[in-house]
Amino acid sequence: MALEDILNRIKLDAQQSAQMIKDEANNQFAKIIAQAQEKAEQTKQVLLERVHHSAEEEKRQIMAIARLELRKQLLQEKQQQIETAFVNALEYLRDLDENEYGAFMKQLLLDAVQTREETIISVGSKRQQIINNVVQDVNVQTNGSLVISHEVRIGSGGFILQWGKKEMNYSFEAMLHQIKEEITNDVANILFQGK
Repeated sequence: MALEDILNRIKLDAQQSAQMIKDEANNQFAKIIAQAQEKAEQTKQVLLERVHHSAEEEKRQIMAIARLELRKQLLQEKQQQIETAFVNALEYLRDLDENEYGAFMKQLLLDAVQTREETIISVGSKRQQIINNVVQDVNVQTNGSLVISHEVRIGSGGFILQWGKKEMNYSFEAMLHQIKEEITNDVANILFQGK
């Protein structure tokens, strides 16, 4: 599975999550507004008997508080849904079978290699042998001399590409963090569209 396909899938999942959040938010908004309007109307009737002006002012205050509370709740829910989408993406990557993982790592490594003499550090000890096999395949395919480090970094999968004093982190966590940084504004725009 190509990196672009995975990125597209993650973006599609995030957009679908965003639409579901927006639909749920619209439903919640309607309920809260209806409840707030009902409460405001009841308050208005009670206070109209006392002072008409006071009732109107309190209604405005109640509606403003309800809107602020709704916005706060919706923002929290949207942020949670964005986080859930990225957690699901990490789980998806973590659950790749050995063949998919190997193919993904090979394509990622081919795209990432700069000098063909880098050191490769495996991320996550469970699939270190797959990374070793991928590095050997890439060396054959590119006539490179990539070196496999004995060091293993903590993470869910992927690798670190190291040359000289430079490092490029291709761990699942690092890649998803970068994607999240790139698309969070787009996802937020989708979520807040029309609000």
